[in-house]
Amino acid sequence: MELELSTARHLLYGTAERYGLARNKGEMDEALNITKIAVTQAAMGIVDKAMKIVGSRALSEDNPMHRHYLNVRAGLYNPPMEDMVKGQLAVQAIKSFTQPSKSEVK
Repeated sequence: MELELSTARHLLYGTAERYGLARNKGEMDEALNITKIAVTQAAMGIVDKAMKIVGSRALSEDNPMHRHYLNVRAGLYNPPMEDMVKGQLAVQAIKSFTQPSKSEVK
């Protein structure tokens, strides 16, 4: 869990730093979208593992795990939506493989 958390933290803070230094913030959209999805997925995995360790009492509203669970799940429903980002990435990948590159000889 610590490895997943550290990896997500490095990705998040690294992206935030690059965003802060970027001259054109609009060029950061893809990096921001990918970071949001990756960090949200990592957080959900970490909380799910922690809840398995704690057991059913993690579902009690009195337990801080309950709030952590709700908070990370909320990331799924805040924009950008994961399916939209993945769709955009797929379209870009397909275009990059179907359009001739500028370096190809005609």
